[in-house]
Amino acid sequence: MLASRNIRSIIPRAYCSDSTYNTPSVEWVESVFKSYKTLAVWMRIFRWREHHDCDDKATMFRCVACAKWAQPKERPAQGVAVGEVHYMPDAGGAHAINIIILPNEVVKYVEPQGPKWVELSKSEIDSIFFVRF
Repeated sequence: MLASRNIRSIIPRAYCSDSTYNTPSVEWVESVFKSYKTLAVWMRIFRWREHHDCDDKATMFRCVACAKWAQPKERPAQGVAVGEVHYMPDAGGAHAINIIILPNEVVKYVEPQGPKWVELSKSEIDSIFFVRF
């Protein structure tokens, strides 16, 4: 479990709306992939559209993770360490994806348009201008 201050020590630009966060396992995050895909297909918004683009998909992935996290009645933390991150890709432009803090404070990224795990370059990490948990 991480306190919001611990998240801000890992990611200084992070906005945290809960006081404590559980660090999910890789397997749990991958279960969110399935739930997210199911919901996106059901809502007919799985493919990229100008009116439902990367930031909308990152928000939706985060919301699905939060809803899945809230299903059991008792949890050790208020939230789950799944957030949205906005950055400047090496290829240019701005982009939004998801950021996950796994156990042992390991930071990973998810491209919600897959969804799939992705790696960011050092310059992409340095370009992050918005993070919300």
